Formats: sequence, C-alpha cells, structure tokens
Amino acid sequence: METPAEPSNLVICLGCAQPNPEGVHFCSGCGAPLTSYATTAPFEGTLARGYAYRQAVTGRPRLIVLAGVWLTMFPAALVGFFLVLGSLLMLAAAISHREAAMIIGGLFASGGSFVVFWISAGIVIRVTWNFFAREPGPRTSGRSESAGGVPESAAATGRDEETMTCLACGAPIAEGREACDSCGWSYESEPVEPAPVG
Repeated sequence: METPAEPSNLVICLGCAQPNPEGVHFCSGCGAPLTSYATTAPFEGTLARGYAYRQAVTGRPRLIVLAGVWLTMFPAALVGFFLVLGSLLMLAAAISHREAAMIIGGLFASGGSFVVFWISAGIVIRVTWNFFAREPGPRTSGRSESAGGVPESAAATGRDEETMTCLACGAPIAEGREACDSCGWSYESEPVEPAPVG
C-alpha cells in the first residue's frame, strides 16, 4: 500500500469541484473566481464579472438571477435604445445641414449607443428565454460541450463527468466509493499534491 504524497494546500472550486493549486485566482476547470483578489483587482474583476454573466446566460437561471439581470440590464437597454434614437435624430439633422463634423459625431454616437443597446438587450432576452423555455433541473457548469452533450474535457479523456480521480495516486475512484481502492486516500483526508498526468 502506497502512502499519499506530502500534504499541500489545494483550493477546491465551488463551481465544479476542481482542485486548484493555492495562489491561483481562477479555477482551471470552469474559470470561476477563487479568491477575493479575483473579484477586486481591475483586470481580474472584469474576468470575474464575465464569469458571472456567462453563468447567468447558461442553463436555466434561478429567479433571483432573472430579477438581478432585469434590474441591471433592462435600464441599460432602455438608455441604449433612447441614445440610439437621439443619435439617429442628430445624424439626420447633420445630414440635412451638410455638416461633416456632426455627421461623423452622429455616426460614432449611434454606433456606440447601438452596441450598449445590443449587449444589454441581448442579455435580458437570453436570460429571460432560458428561464421560461427550460425545464427546472440541474444547472450546467458553463463549460463547453461536445456534440454528444458531454463536456469537452470529459470527451477528451473518454470518461464521464461523474468519475473521480484520486489526487494521491491518480487512479480512478469507483462510483459510489468514498476512498481510493489503490491507496486509501479520500477527499475528506488531508489535501495532497496532484498526481502527475501521463
């Protein structure tokens, strides 16, 4: 019987249960933020908000997510819509007066306003559609899937998503078992350094 490797600190992702090394700010499996730094730093905060929006538009959202999207994105879509109308009126006036600077300004204003409207209205429509069109059931993880509906990471390994791997020795843990049959390690025991792949 082999003994597990030296214990080390692993951070388990709350979104997909993927073990990640300590100090990593985002999950390597699903991209979920793992630390407070990931949500507060300027660039990393953008990635964390992107993850939150991807989760909102993937699968059937909860009612609170639907309400939050309507409270945040619907006003942005409304403002974007009125900005598009206003900039188009400004563009029409500039064209009738043949003022080149105002025509260029109207084109930029209407283009930017349309982008704001398109993105915010698209998020509201997609989340609302997912809420009413899908049957209640398990949420998806947000990971991309292959043609057979199996996540690409699982399709590449040939294993289904429910198969667990022992972090101490790398052997598969049988379905329904709490510990590894090869070395006796379990997810309730001390964390260990992941086994080398390959």
